This record gives sequence, structure tokens and C-alpha cells, in this order.
Amino acid sequence: MVSKVENKAPEKKIKKINVFLMVILSFITMGTYIGYWFVKRSKDIERLELNHHVSFGTWKLFTGLSLGMLLIQLFGGMILSEVGLLTMDSINMMFSFLFVGILYYSVFRIKEVIEENSEIEFNKYALFFMHIYYVQYKLNRTSL
Repeated sequence: MVSKVENKAPEKKIKKINVFLMVILSFITMGTYIGYWFVKRSKDIERLELNHHVSFGTWKLFTGLSLGMLLIQLFGGMILSEVGLLTMDSINMMFSFLFVGILYYSVFRIKEVIEENSEIEFNKYALFFMHIYYVQYKLNRTSL
């Protein structure tokens, strides 16, 4: 008799990261790490959700734009005139508001997905003030 043994690959768990390190990286990269966090967690979150409420393609775009804005902030004075710098500051301000809006939309959608697929419960106020850091803190304390 031949017995069938199914080779199931172990389900990949969401990577645990030191939250303090995340905060430090966010400050060093002037927020670019936040977009990187979303991009790196995209497959894990998509594995949990069926309706794809979070657009990770948008986060890839925003991470690239954020990196570009960071480079312009650091080195723009070498290649841009004063008018160019003022224009880039205005664009950066608009980009920042859009970034924050998409950040909160995405974090609260991720909260819904995680709460539906696990026993984790989020405090909405902690989520509002600590966004990805609070999500990662909660993920570090579970086996999701």
C-alpha cells in the first residue's frame, strides 16, 4: 500500500521587528521607512485578506516618491535655484498631507484585516497616534 503524505509548506509568519528600531529608522530616513514597512509586509497582509483593502502598489509609488523627496531635501540646494527649492517645498508639503492620509487609511484597513483573522484587538487611539509601530507591536506579540 502506498500512503500519501502531503507536503505542506509551513505557513510563513509575519516577521517580528524591534519597534524601537522601527522608530529610529523612521526618523533617520525622514519617514521613508514607513513606506518600506508597508511594501515589505504586503505579501503577509494580502495572505490574510481576501478583498485587498490596502493598495500596496500605492505604497510602492509613495516609497519611491518619498525617497526622491528625501534626496531633494538633502541635495537640492546643489542643483536647484531658490525658486526651485521653494517649489519643491510646496510639493513636499502637499505630498506629506497625502502621505499621512494614505498612512491612516492603510493602517486602519490593516487593523480590520488582522482583527478579522485573529484574536488580536487594537486600541483605535493607540493606532491613531502610533500607526505602524503599534501594528508591529501587536504582531510581535502574536503567532500570525
